[in-house]
Amino acid sequence: MRELIGAAWTQSPQKRLMDVCLASSLLPVGAPLVLGAAALIKTVDDCSPIYSSDRVGENETPFTMYKLRTMPHETEHVASVGIHDTRASKLGGVLRKLRLDEVPQVVNIYRDEMSVVGPRPIVPSEYEAIMDALSPAEQREWRQARSQCRPGILDIFGYRAYKSGGNIVTTERVAADIEYAHTASFNNDARLILGSFGLFSAAFRNTNNSRPAIHEYRRGATTLTVVAQAMHASPSPEEQRMWGVVFSAVRVLDNLVDEQGVTNLIDTANALFEGSPTAGVPSELSHEFAQLMRSQSEARQIEIFAGITSISRFAAAKHAAQNPAELAQIALEEARFFAKFLELPLTVNAETQKQRARFNSWLSSVAQIGEALDAAIDLREDYNAGRVIVRPSLASSMRIMREGLMHRRGVVPPVNWQTTKMLASCITATIADRQ
Repeated sequence: MRELIGAAWTQSPQKRLMDVCLASSLLPVGAPLVLGAAALIKTVDDCSPIYSSDRVGENETPFTMYKLRTMPHETEHVASVGIHDTRASKLGGVLRKLRLDEVPQVVNIYRDEMSVVGPRPIVPSEYEAIMDALSPAEQREWRQARSQCRPGILDIFGYRAYKSGGNIVTTERVAADIEYAHTASFNNDARLILGSFGLFSAAFRNTNNSRPAIHEYRRGATTLTVVAQAMHASPSPEEQRMWGVVFSAVRVLDNLVDEQGVTNLIDTANALFEGSPTAGVPSELSHEFAQLMRSQSEARQIEIFAGITSISRFAAAKHAAQNPAELAQIALEEARFFAKFLELPLTVNAETQKQRARFNSWLSSVAQIGEALDAAIDLREDYNAGRVIVRPSLASSMRIMREGLMHRRGVVPPVNWQTTKMLASCITATIADRQ
């Protein structure tokens, strides 16, 4: 079938169908993210979490666009100057970098005012300023380009500016809008979506592009503690410490496998249990890990040893996966495996036992969703690095995500105001560490 190009694609029912399908697939993950981010904005920045703004749409038709608030009230009608806009709050800056502030625009997609990919929607004052800066011929070409496309959450110029860390330049924005109008197609939209996922995934893993310190890995353990307490699972100080040390060890060993190509972790695991120095593992982690393991039962030590040495086994299995479904199943198996030795042991107290069992079920579900999404988002990066042989594509990533989202039931713990504030403090501490 002939590929639709330019206006034939942007005005086609196929593109509209793709927009609605992508928006619908985003809802199971996007809705909890928006609710959580809104609670953080209200708690941390003490302002209304959602704001609406007039933007210039298709055929110069004005519409109301929705976003999570990232800047003070008085700046909301002023054009942004990119992801590094200094007016953004500390929390807002992180939301911008991860593009989480854009998620409410799913509403605009359902209302047929926006698309997933298209020229970036701009405020009327900026539109007028750009028109004034162009020659009559340039004005006609830019107006025609924007008139045949719905504005998009993702756009060519925004992708390039994000990738380079640059700010908005009028001539480059105009050129990018015209380029998209002439070259838009299903394949080009898919490439932009997958490329953007890779960028946002990298930003989420590390906002300053350097390897996180050991204490940053333990933020995950702190979050587990907050959720466990919200579920009344009553984790002991020793269990909380175990989470922190195991999180740190797993992340460090995972880096050894992914970045240094280590294929056998038995010697490294032995050194960890003995508290001996070993390449790639911080000495303070080896010492603390060995000290903690001495207080564990022999059965528990065997379980953890098997867990951390299996990291390289799962990496090899992912490399051998022949298709997205197989890769997704390996990722889910890995998530279940590691969630198992992070579980809280059941107690003799009936009520606590029930709450701990509920927490353990939540932990397994969240681990599987997270591992599947990570595999989908990192597919292109892993393929380029030679860690998988499954070719990256929008269909491949969507298949992997679908497998993970089958486990989404029960992933939202009971939340009250105290829990929200505790989670906010965890996240803002992480943000502060990475500035």
